[in-house]
Amino acid sequence: MPDILINGKFLTKDAINMWLGSMPDPPKTIDIEISYDEDIILGGIKVYNYNKSLIDSVKGVRDMEVLCR
Repeated sequence: MPDILINGKFLTKDAINMWLGSMPDPPKTIDIEISYDEDIILGGIKVYNYNKSLIDSVKGVRDMEVLCR
């Protein structure tokens, strides 16, 4: 799964380049953590939501929080 999140494929409708997780019952959430071996300077973050089709658009993220530490 992590390789799909950062594989360099953008603006795609190809399901092989998308990740769809199963949402747990509230109040639980899905947490994704990306760590580096050393400190880096982060210039920006681009987030692309689930984009398979118009019918599947309800499967995308509605609320998201990004924490940088």
